[in-house]
Amino acid sequence: MVGDEMTKRVRCSYQLSFYLNGDALDPAELTALLCVEATKSHKKGMKWTTSTQKEVVQKTGLWALVLKGGDREDLSTLVSRMAVALARRRSSLDRLPRVQDAYLDVLILTDADEDGGGCDFTLSLHTVEEMKAIGLPVNITFAVVVP
Repeated sequence: MVGDEMTKRVRCSYQLSFYLNGDALDPAELTALLCVEATKSHKKGMKWTTSTQKEVVQKTGLWALVLKGGDREDLSTLVSRMAVALARRRSSLDRLPRVQDAYLDVLILTDADEDGGGCDFTLSLHTVEEMKAIGLPVNITFAVVVP
């Protein structure tokens, strides 16, 4: 390898989400308890129309805080931002009313290249401790996107 080939890095983007689900979940109540606005939320039974004019009825309630990494934000930065956002809460995350499921979701996207695609990341001990302090299960999804 020479020149640019040695320094070529596959670009990755990250998204970190905090999801709460429950049939009787009340988004306004959760916003008050968590002291942070959801980036998306709805109650069970809410109806909406898709772009193809199909009516959809929500099967469960949702409250979500979604943080998207920018060009210079890695996963560790997003975890720190999430920890700060959730630090103001007035209730333990495992004892929120009418919540049946609570978890963090990590989405890692990379562009496909001639070798197929892929990327790497490192979680420092500090980042792992921040995730542990949040106290929820973590789902991780890797996806290769074809441009």
